[in-house]
Amino acid sequence: MTLNYFENEISKSLAEISKQKRDFFYFRLFDTRTFRQISERIYALKQPCDFVALYQGRIYFLELKSSRNKTSFGYRYIKPHQFASLLKAEQAGARSYFLICNRHKPRHYKCYAVKASVLSREFNKSERASIRWERLEQISLLIPRIKLPSSGHLGWDLELLFKA
Repeated sequence: MTLNYFENEISKSLAEISKQKRDFFYFRLFDTRTFRQISERIYALKQPCDFVALYQGRIYFLELKSSRNKTSFGYRYIKPHQFASLLKAEQAGARSYFLICNRHKPRHYKCYAVKASVLSREFNKSERASIRWERLEQISLLIPRIKLPSSGHLGWDLELLFKA
């Protein structure tokens, strides 16, 4: 299985929390791309998100997105079933977030955690097909990039998300 850099960083960040907290559990849902690496003939069902986490009895759905666009994040990067799944999970009581990584400046990446319902409203009220990074920062929780204590790898301080 090959993860992109952001997915790999998030996976390591979740693993770090899992090592430190007994009341935390997470798992990765495999997408079509992952199955296609095994064989082009494998048919995979659409998954609701990239990661599911449980912390202190609360469930979190996390969908990861990255962009190198200098000015904004495009709606086209989110598939309709991803929005539908995260919104449905949120309505059912889950905490559903898009984790969006702005990677246009090397070594100065930013990660925005934005609730699915908030991002959906933002795209619905706007006639544009993208949201400017400045606006995304206003409506989301900014997740700092950190060195993970046990490995020294770069990751993200996701504990902020689970405390929000």
